[in-house]
Amino acid sequence: MKKEHVLAGMDVGTTSIKLSLYNLQGETIFEECQEYPTHYRRPGWAEQSPRDWQQAILALLRQLARWDNLPQYCVAGMGLSVHAPSLVLLDKNGESLHEYVPIWCDERSAEQAQTLANRVGADFVGLGLPLASFPAKLLWYNEEQPELAQKASCATGVKGYLLKWLTGQLATDPSSEPGNLPRWEPLMAACGWTAKKLPPVLEATQVVGLLRDELCKQAGLAESFPVVTGLNDGACATLSAGVYRSQDASVELATNGVIYLVSEKPMPAKTRLQHAFFCWEYLEGRWIIGGQTKCGASAFAWANEMFRGQAQDAAIEDYIAIAQRSPIGANGTWFFPYLRGRGTPSDQPNARAMFSGLQINTTKEDLYRSVIEGVAFSLREVADALRQDGFPMKNVFITGGGTKNQFVRQMVADVLGVPLSWSSSKATLGAALLAAVGVGAYGSVAAAAAKMLPAPTTITPNEQAYQRYQEIIRQYGEAREHLLALYQ
Repeated sequence: MKKEHVLAGMDVGTTSIKLSLYNLQGETIFEECQEYPTHYRRPGWAEQSPRDWQQAILALLRQLARWDNLPQYCVAGMGLSVHAPSLVLLDKNGESLHEYVPIWCDERSAEQAQTLANRVGADFVGLGLPLASFPAKLLWYNEEQPELAQKASCATGVKGYLLKWLTGQLATDPSSEPGNLPRWEPLMAACGWTAKKLPPVLEATQVVGLLRDELCKQAGLAESFPVVTGLNDGACATLSAGVYRSQDASVELATNGVIYLVSEKPMPAKTRLQHAFFCWEYLEGRWIIGGQTKCGASAFAWANEMFRGQAQDAAIEDYIAIAQRSPIGANGTWFFPYLRGRGTPSDQPNARAMFSGLQINTTKEDLYRSVIEGVAFSLREVADALRQDGFPMKNVFITGGGTKNQFVRQMVADVLGVPLSWSSSKATLGAALLAAVGVGAYGSVAAAAAKMLPAPTTITPNEQAYQRYQEIIRQYGEAREHLLALYQ
């Protein structure tokens, strides 16, 4: 019997790793997930263990190997999506030199970021947000743990580490972390490093190598398959939403709240530094620029657990249902969602979350709604900053687990004042799409997207709600500036 060719997408996210199989029409035929912890050992630190990544991936591969329907299919290739930027120092065998590694939201390197700004100017920002960038993290290790840095034969991130572990080949993609290209040399020199000790940079659709035989044996897989470079998780999720043309934008409401905008030109480094934007290479001739709130749907989960002692997805749906009973503006109750500090347009890691406007007659419905509105207002702030710096959004999509609920999608549309296209986007689908191009199933990203991505539905903003939010956002913004002044 001839086997049907399918594509795998693996997404190494902030809270879990997902493995999915898709047919050539983009339909999901297999999906599993393994969770792992993030460790917050000190204020401003956020770390994960490479061992946890390995164990989660092996568990997923074993689940795939035991899947009863697997004999019907041939896995033609797997694309890899990862969170970024992070920093992993490798020994000569490609093993991590540290038990816990700093991930994208780790901001211990704020002082080093300022040092780099003084040494080389705004160009130090590299990939990711300035205070949490790969170069700043690298300088931190050179200054704070020099004995560890001196032992390293290579500095990379989650992508470089896992590609090495999965295939035996050291490589990274254009979006996740710097690589051994000449343009990175001046910045690496300022970090006390050299670009020669960074991984090679491959195109997002390039085959890195085959899944190692040893891993196939450990997982019980009868056959290996090609592993394709892929992109970072934000880029893969963005691609799966159909966002790949110039001025396409994706508003992502997941653990974080992020806006990704496709541009034909990179954003100037000075602008990135000034307003805490990120900018990285996406697909050929295109860049992704954008900003983040640092806390998206995770604020919903936090509030739900704080107020109701529950954090499961089903419980969060109940939380949103309760929030809907409160009117626009939550009866004057405001929430400033700085549970992890503030992101774009001004990176302030010391900022703290706060409720405002509480009265004796404030209800739980008001509190619940204010949290959702506070996150939506922060996304509006990112969109406004992009537009003011000359990067307007044209076709806007909304993605992420926090947008499963229609009420949340409508609120974001009303706050932003633009139509939103929504479909159930997944980073695993974006990674699988890149794999499909990499192994020759489709000739281009556009051709693969036309066949594999679902048609979106449109959410139209309510004009009356938008006008009401305009005044509320003005007042909210004034209060926000007073609050943030407390944490300067």
